Amino acid sequence: MKKKKKRESKKRDEVRKSLWRVWLIETIVPAAALALFITTFIGQLYKIPSGSMRPTLQEGDRIMVCKFIYGLRIPFSGKWLFHVRPPKRGDVTVFLFDKDIGKKPKNFIKRVIGTPGERIGIKGGNLHINGQLIDEPPAIPGERFYYNLKAGGQGLFYTKGELTVPDNRFFVLGDNSRNSRDSRWWGFVPLRKVRGKAVCIIWPPGRIGLIH
Repeated sequence: MKKKKKRESKKRDEVRKSLWRVWLIETIVPAAALALFITTFIGQLYKIPSGSMRPTLQEGDRIMVCKFIYGLRIPFSGKWLFHVRPPKRGDVTVFLFDKDIGKKPKNFIKRVIGTPGERIGIKGGNLHINGQLIDEPPAIPGERFYYNLKAGGQGLFYTKGELTVPDNRFFVLGDNSRNSRDSRWWGFVPLRKVRGKAVCIIWPPGRIGLIH
């Protein structure tokens, strides 16, 4: 009788182990692989940590960032498999920021203002590209004022003249220009560090909508 009970207990253990393996192989592994594929190639959720993009984005907003809109990358390498299109002026992009010495790299979000080859100038609080005043995108309030920071002092932007955006680099600014550390402070964003384009707010409910 004891041997029979022991055999039955052993069989139950084997069945449980078998069910665990099936569940692991058929459920957990595929789900993890799908999640990795989505966050690597398709899109990812981000939470806005600061007010540098007000009024477009506010602290605590949760946004969806589309990664394939610019192309596909080789995972963990920063290299591109192929490009769809480069970021363009007006895009709100997420990129890897690693210019704080001694600090862990983290994702930043800013708006693309200058693209490769363009001349960027700040005059009287206004932006000029290739000598022309710009006031786009229209979603940004007209009362914005862009501080012209001193090179070698508070920031990297020259108080006189213009800066030319190098190849494969972008000049980015926060919509809340009075409270934003951006390309005026630490220079241009390399294309290889761009993670994707912010496309919509998904939380909180009262702010759900496309990002312009």
